[in-house]
Amino acid sequence: MKTINYFITFGVILHFLACNKINNEETKKTNTKNQIEVLPLKPKIIEPKASDKENEIYKEAYELWWNGMFQEGINSFNKFIQLYPKSSLADDAQRMIGTAYGNMENYPKAIEEYEKVKINYPDANSTAGALYDLAHLYFFNINDFSKAKYYYEETINTATVDDKEIRDIAIEQLENWTEQTKEYKGYAEKSKVYENERQANNPSKYLSISETTYNKGGFGAVGIHSFSIQNKANISYKDITIRVNYFSETGTFLGRSFRTVYKQIPSKATINISELNMGLIPIDANNCTINVVTAIAE
Repeated sequence: MKTINYFITFGVILHFLACNKINNEETKKTNTKNQIEVLPLKPKIIEPKASDKENEIYKEAYELWWNGMFQEGINSFNKFIQLYPKSSLADDAQRMIGTAYGNMENYPKAIEEYEKVKINYPDANSTAGALYDLAHLYFFNINDFSKAKYYYEETINTATVDDKEIRDIAIEQLENWTEQTKEYKGYAEKSKVYENERQANNPSKYLSISETTYNKGGFGAVGIHSFSIQNKANISYKDITIRVNYFSETGTFLGRSFRTVYKQIPSKATINISELNMGLIPIDANNCTINVVTAIAE
């Protein structure tokens, strides 16, 4: 009987140790994540339907943004808000202004515009999205993790049933906060260095020419051009080489000329070039195209 009791007792001890080991392993797994207290999602926000005119003007602004015309989009969204400050689309327009500034990598201005969504439209259907955008911007683009955490928490607390997807991402970010911040520490600075190197090596992708006018001088044998050069990069350029292709009235390619514009163009700036002499051109030239070939990064 004693022998039986001994084996029963020993078996109980082994079972306890095994269970304790399993529990410890489960605890370790749990401890790799922060426990986030999550409130239920708020009800769907029902907003008044926008008028056809409001939808039309908003769509025009959105299409400017979609096509990469960020500043033009910002101007149009601001105009929309001025025209329809009480529209159900006004909060969406305000959020898009923040997004456009983020696309232009003007992060201080993007933050300012995103914050206006919460201030001016605290109960709108785009508020949680703007807060998530702020968290994302602070985390990945600026690496200010304390502010990122604040806005992820704000996203979770503000989310409605329509915001479940971004709320779940915010929850996952906070649950894995230690690992996430360790992985992305210094990411913003490295990304900036990489992007600057890419811009330095590909100036023609970031310098664009617009507002061109074309005249002939020297008895119709000299090309005189005026145009604007816009720099969309984060760095400055100088000594910009341009190429002008000349075509006949029927569209036949006749020849090309190159010229270097010995000027500096700062980041995000536009300079105007007036009456640039391209030298001798084909006598039958009727129209032309102008492109940036290369430039020196500063």
